Amino acid sequence: MNLFELNRAFAEMEASLSASLAADVAEGKLTEEQAKQIYLDTLEGESGDIETKLLNYAKVIKNKEAEAAALDERIKSLQARKKALEGGKDNLASLAVKVMLERAITPKDSEIAMGLRKSEAVIIDDESLIPNTAKEYVPASWAVRKADVKKLLKDGQQIPVRTSRCAITWR
Repeated sequence: MNLFELNRAFAEMEASLSASLAADVAEGKLTEEQAKQIYLDTLEGESGDIETKLLNYAKVIKNKEAEAAALDERIKSLQARKKALEGGKDNLASLAVKVMLERAITPKDSEIAMGLRKSEAVIIDDESLIPNTAKEYVPASWAVRKADVKKLLKDGQQIPVRTSRCAITWR
């Protein structure tokens, strides 16, 4: 059974047990204290499957977190490698352009050809010095401050958000 099914079966058993014990107390077969003890003992014994399933969920969650962390590290490693490759490519290209300009050559063979085209690159060091006629307005975006949303919710304001009453911790 999955966790949802286990939880539903446990709730049904709990409701059935509660009704049965209430009937036994009403008929005088059990005292309130006896019924309460039977109820607690039964729930404790029956909750084992759910606890086992929850512990297994926790193990799977921890494994997924570890795998995600490993992927983050792999991504960082690949990004560093990409940056190094791009830097090396840029260095090679700069050197090739320099030599091609100095020697006035444009090498080519059956697979690849190198050439230079006349164009100008614009490099901007300080954007504040550029006139507004050469700029476009890009509107700012809003960022939600969750702490402020939480305070507004506590103050009774209705905001269409989902809330969680607890957080799961792992050791």
